[in-house]
Amino acid sequence: MVTSFPFTTSPFALVLLVVVAVPPEPAPEKSTVPPTNRVMAPSVSVEAVVLTTADAPGLTVRPLTVWALGPAKENVPPPTANALDPRALEAICSALADKAMIVIDEAYIEWSRGPSLTPWLARFPTLVILRTLSKAYALAGARIGALLGSAEMIELAKRVIPPYCLAQPTIEAALQALDPAQIEASRARIADLLEEREYLGERLRTSPWVARVWPSDANFLLIDCHDAESFMQRSMAAGVIVRDLRANPALAGSVRISVGTRAQNDALLAGVGAE
Repeated sequence: MVTSFPFTTSPFALVLLVVVAVPPEPAPEKSTVPPTNRVMAPSVSVEAVVLTTADAPGLTVRPLTVWALGPAKENVPPPTANALDPRALEAICSALADKAMIVIDEAYIEWSRGPSLTPWLARFPTLVILRTLSKAYALAGARIGALLGSAEMIELAKRVIPPYCLAQPTIEAALQALDPAQIEASRARIADLLEEREYLGERLRTSPWVARVWPSDANFLLIDCHDAESFMQRSMAAGVIVRDLRANPALAGSVRISVGTRAQNDALLAGVGAE
């Protein structure tokens, strides 16, 4: 039986995949694979563990090891907006079935080209899936989502979740967002944004400042620039702020652009010389 459980989101909910096992003595090693969300390294190093950084995606399954994965550029979650290859995820789930809890975050599933992996919950008893109302339902400030998994996994989560973690205003906001009429409105808004994502990506490729537009499964685009500084200056002059990702060594010439309305997208495109 698949069960859901509401929870308040945290930096850990931003991780696409976390494989957890029982800590041995001494403390386990945790590994991150950049580029991934900036909160990953401090989050996984909170405990008394060794934090290492790998240069390429991959997983070596070792007993009693904790892994936090954000694989390389072709298939990473934030900040690159690409989904992991389902075949790789399936291989990990199969290898670790009944050996560890596997957590997959579907924060951007409403914008993804691929289907949700929730049917896998019936196949892998220690798999759990995170969903959030922060993205598609515009409730980032409410910090609320859901954990989907077997009754056993939900019971395990209940043992460690903080008491009173959901404030009454948060609960009321979530219930309002999940009203059938609001769900339909959210779907219509997402459909518009998906259309704008394609429109924006297509035209950004014609900009003389853009080297590559990466495929996106989210509500933003990652682009590699010939000259990121000039691109950001021009976008700022057009009234559009983009996110500078150059502090990450793997994204040295990259910026991230949130998909906006047609008017906002056109302003950016005009500013960076796109056709």
